[in-house]
Amino acid sequence: MKNTLSTINPFSAFDVIFNEAFGRQSPFMLSNGMKHTTLNTDYFFEDNKIVLNVDVAGNSAENVVVDFDKENYTLSVRVNKQYEKKDVKPTFYLRERVLSEQVRQYKLPTDIDANSISADVKNGLLTVKASILKPDDKKPSTVAIKVN
Repeated sequence: MKNTLSTINPFSAFDVIFNEAFGRQSPFMLSNGMKHTTLNTDYFFEDNKIVLNVDVAGNSAENVVVDFDKENYTLSVRVNKQYEKKDVKPTFYLRERVLSEQVRQYKLPTDIDANSISADVKNGLLTVKASILKPDDKKPSTVAIKVN
């Protein structure tokens, strides 16, 4: 007789919706079989810079991708992790540590210097910094239009 462990939760879809709405960190499976979780973040201002500290514990810089969308002023952090496969094949009762993808987007203020964005991973913490433009460095938000 083979031992198997299985659980059925008819309310799992509701749990995901509830946890997403109220900010609990709840992993759920993506359509490609990868686990998706939120990235815990501190977002603050310091020395005329915006600073984001994002938990990426257990990941190296090679697994972290940071993109900035200049049109929407959106910063995206994507962490992909693939665990090593071993030649020995034990019988797993539960296996969650195969693939994981963590993605989070942050809306940044429109007065940041997109060219100053820097990112660094150290001791499981991703630190992203962006300088805030001085008022005289900003481009005018209004343009005079000649009326004929």
